Amino acid sequence: QHTMCDALIAEMGFDFEAGRQDKSAHPFTQGMNAQDVRLTNRYFEDNVVSSIYSALHEGGHGLYEQGYSAESYRTFLAQAPSMGLHESQSRLWENLVGRSRAYWRGHLATLKKYFPEAAADLTVDQVYATVNRVEPSLIRVEADEVTYNLHILLRFELELGLLRGQLKVSELPGIWNDRMQQYLGVKPGNDSEGVLQDVFDHRCYFFSGAGSSFLPVVPAGSASISSAPTCNMPPHRGSRSHLDDSIRPIATGTTPSTTAPTSRRPPSGPRWRRSRTR
Repeated sequence: QHTMCDALIAEMGFDFEAGRQDKSAHPFTQGMNAQDVRLTNRYFEDNVVSSIYSALHEGGHGLYEQGYSAESYRTFLAQAPSMGLHESQSRLWENLVGRSRAYWRGHLATLKKYFPEAAADLTVDQVYATVNRVEPSLIRVEADEVTYNLHILLRFELELGLLRGQLKVSELPGIWNDRMQQYLGVKPGNDSEGVLQDVFDHRCYFFSGAGSSFLPVVPAGSASISSAPTCNMPPHRGSRSHLDDSIRPIATGTTPSTTAPTSRRPPSGPRWRRSRTR
């Protein structure tokens, strides 16, 4: 899975001379600077779809981080004006591109290359139906596009209750479980499937990270690119540059000809940035 995900990210345009992908408990992207962008993914033996869409999501973040012009390094221009804009790029690749028929017409061969037995008889229509299946689930990052925002709503409501003093921390597991049942018709069997499932909670992303709620920026990012004209023409294999060159100037304020630095050596040490997670 890891090798296949490397191939998919590379085809998107991610530069492995200026970044890498590794394994972690929860997928995230850490941009040191545009010349050192690190992605992570997680893998389940019985669920290759999970790692594919984590790779596309984090790859979108990675392309954003690598997309700034060399002239903007170490300035405020080389950072996203909002987390929502950053999420718009990851959600674009994960959902609007990665869940399209056109994407799988171009990439089903890649899946069959790395899983020749399991994927031997798969068709584009079968994969398309599988990756767009709508079904309530316990885990946010595995949720489909229809139910995903209900996971965000739940977290936002609990966060607001804590900040207003209307909820106690000890009450969170029970209220979480009750609202999952109310909103999605499923109930966690333990807190790992429930209130403790997002590994970045302890870094205060869930509970008002950096002074504001973090997770609502994900649906905001999805909404901001829902009508993008290029999204109607997802790339086949070999035509990735059309999509990348269309989006990058809008997202990073650069032009395709100025995005590639003359050197991939980090300028006098790393510049740490907040990580982007699913």
